[in-house]
Amino acid sequence: MKELSKKDKKALCELISIGMKVEFQRGMNQLKEVMMQWDGKLENAQESYYTLFTALKDFDKKIAWRYNRLSDSGYVDLVVIQILDKLLDVSELDALSVELKENILRSVEFRKQIGFE
Repeated sequence: MKELSKKDKKALCELISIGMKVEFQRGMNQLKEVMMQWDGKLENAQESYYTLFTALKDFDKKIAWRYNRLSDSGYVDLVVIQILDKLLDVSELDALSVELKENILRSVEFRKQIGFE
C-alpha cells in the first residue's frame, strides 16, 4: 500500500481514539462487574482484591500491547483489529479515502475468513 495521506492519517488517528474510548469503557465495565461481585464482607476482601487486581493487570497488558509504540505503519492494522473486536463499525470509515477504506474492508473480510475474529 502506498504512503498514507495526511488526511487519512488524521482520520485513522481519530478512529483509533474512538475505538480506544470504547475499549476503555468495556474494561471499566468488566472491573465494575468484579467489584459488584464482592459482597463487602471482610473475609472475601483478599480474594476479591486479587480478582480485581488480576483483571486490571490483564486489561492493562492488552491495552499496552495494542496501543503502545503505535506508529504510522500500524494505524491501518489497528483499525482493522478494532473493527474485528467491534470497537469500531465499518460505517465510521467514511472519512477515509475510498482506496484506504476498501483496503481496510478487504483486510477485515480476509481475517474473518481465516478465523481471526
